[in-house]
Amino acid sequence: MEEDGPVDINTVMADAKKTGLDPIKLQSDMSAPDIDLAITASHTLAGAAKIDGTPFFIIDGKVHNGALNDAILNQMAKG
Repeated sequence: MEEDGPVDINTVMADAKKTGLDPIKLQSDMSAPDIDLAITASHTLAGAAKIDGTPFFIIDGKVHNGALNDAILNQMAKG
């Protein structure tokens, strides 16, 4: 799950299998209409917030682009 570049369905299924997920159930779940709605809502929110990559965190109005460690998380959580 630490891919460097575009991820296709073959990569997703290989990673799923490595982690013990059932690839057939995953494929079925990925086709569910509510998944498309959730992804569309996430893209809309990200566009409105001008977020173009992951990981990206918004905590109490503070933003951080990139991975978090405990120190950064604690700093962001403090008001």
